[in-house]
Amino acid sequence: AQEAVRLDLAESMKLGMRRPAAEAADSRAEAAGARAKAERRLAYLPLVAASAAVEDRDRELELQTPVGSFPFGSARTESAAVEIRQPLLDSSRLFYANPASRAEARASRLAADRTAQELAAEAARIYLEVLAIDARRGATEALIESLRERLTEVTARVDEGRALRVDALKIRQALERAELERLALDEGRAVAIENLARATGSDVPVDVTVAPDWLARTAPLIGDLVDRAVSARADLAALAAAAEAAEKRRAQVRAELIPRLDARAAWVWSSGTPYDQDRWVEGGIRLTWTPFARGTRGPRAAALAHERSAIELDLEEARAGVRVAIRAVLAELTTARDAVDVGRRGVEQAVETVRVDTERFNAGRLTTNDLLEAESLLRSQRTLYELARLDVVRAWVGLWLATGSDDPDQLMSWG
Repeated sequence: AQEAVRLDLAESMKLGMRRPAAEAADSRAEAAGARAKAERRLAYLPLVAASAAVEDRDRELELQTPVGSFPFGSARTESAAVEIRQPLLDSSRLFYANPASRAEARASRLAADRTAQELAAEAARIYLEVLAIDARRGATEALIESLRERLTEVTARVDEGRALRVDALKIRQALERAELERLALDEGRAVAIENLARATGSDVPVDVTVAPDWLARTAPLIGDLVDRAVSARADLAALAAAAEAAEKRRAQVRAELIPRLDARAAWVWSSGTPYDQDRWVEGGIRLTWTPFARGTRGPRAAALAHERSAIELDLEEARAGVRVAIRAVLAELTTARDAVDVGRRGVEQAVETVRVDTERFNAGRLTTNDLLEAESLLRSQRTLYELARLDVVRAWVGLWLATGSDDPDQLMSWG
């Protein structure tokens, strides 16, 4: 079996930002940028075209005059042309479509950046899930080891006639349940590790190291966090760019009323025509005006105006949700820190309870059920303590995502 690559939290997040889903979002952003480039070139660069044609008629044409008829070309004509068309003024595309396409490309790029941030946070969440399983497994291992020692002691006392066989059976049953829970945790960890490999885009086995210790970190003020989020979050900037693009598209529709001006030059060759020349060069200026487009301009502009309004309302909702999201994460951080303190005291108390109950059990003043309950409580307190430590890290990751930071290294040095 291939040896697993051990990752820390920052490495997992960075790999998550480069997994196939992030590359797909990046490709969509590149596609939007290419479309914007094509839009700009339509407004500025010339069109060069070549054509050739061969035509046959079923009869030769004649020109009728008062003095008789004269041949007017042959029944077969051949022609070729090379044409250059240069846009001189296309207000709709030049002043509105081009800026709209740039804004759309910018929105797509910002959306891709936000997708990468969300994928990094997902990788961090799965990373912490693996560590949470390890915490539960560690507490279960400690319980199993303790129960094995208890079973050995009680079995010896049963053989000496100083304890009942049912006491040994109860401890053995508790031991078997704990071993079964450890097996379930092992299976769950294997699945979580595969999920972590998926989240990091790794094609080799991966594993985790340890969680960072961020208990002493000081969270910034909520006002500073909100200001940072409003100015830095890529999804908010993407909505603003999309609203700008929709407004430019609406103005583009209205600008279609402005005449369009193009220059044209062509070299033409033709045979079988009634003209005395078979080749010539021609050029000119063409003015195109479409004052009425089947009544579609108004509805199209209205649709784009409504789309812009919808995006602006979404942006307003998103900005309002930023403060709520940051406040919620800060509440989670405070709760997790308090839970760590409570968990630490709970472990100390549970350890002392097990020590005292063991002495009382050995003295015959406590039942097996009471001792097993104390052992179970110690395991529970150890698990809660370790999970609370992970919840602190999870809250910091949530704060990193809520504020729109784009570099996992900022998370590692934050606070």
